[in-house]
Amino acid sequence: MTKNKIKKAAIKEFGEKGYEKATLKSIAAYVGIKAPSIYAFFDNKDDLYIIAFQEVLDSHLKNVTNMDDKFEKKCAKDQLYSVLQKACDYHLHFESETKLLNRAMLFPPPSLEKQIHTSFFEEEGFLSQFLINIFKKGMEEGSIKEQEIDAMLKAYFCLLDGIYLQLLYYSPPEFKKRIDASWNYFWLGIKNNE
Repeated sequence: MTKNKIKKAAIKEFGEKGYEKATLKSIAAYVGIKAPSIYAFFDNKDDLYIIAFQEVLDSHLKNVTNMDDKFEKKCAKDQLYSVLQKACDYHLHFESETKLLNRAMLFPPPSLEKQIHTSFFEEEGFLSQFLINIFKKGMEEGSIKEQEIDAMLKAYFCLLDGIYLQLLYYSPPEFKKRIDASWNYFWLGIKNNE
């Protein structure tokens, strides 16, 4: 239980303050323990950062790809929109986690940059396969025009990545308008017009 509290505090502190300004002392204070107690669960600050980051990545992937039974019955367009919507919902509801993702990807601690990128690309690989299956389904059902899947995948990831930046600058209502507009243009680009 204490380990989970430390991870939760680390996500908040690293997300709010960044790697450099967050301290084990501030994380421990948030949990209500002394800083040396953290070493009973984590090797050092780097270890805690990587574990917190990995937990956020895993949580994000699970949230975005964990669909209900109705998902399989949806058409490819609705499935793609559902993934986008779940990503938006995650970022709107998990503020500390999103801040940590943003900081880690935009300003990774130099000593951990390789590990962070490796973990990120691994998660992206899982999400890619999930999306590829949807694109294939769309081409099979005739709603998506026959085209290179890799190009659609890259465009979709740019759409997902844009969510992060839009959240930094705009209120939730404006954010939703921008996401919907981006989605509509993305769909116009891949849909089968025949």
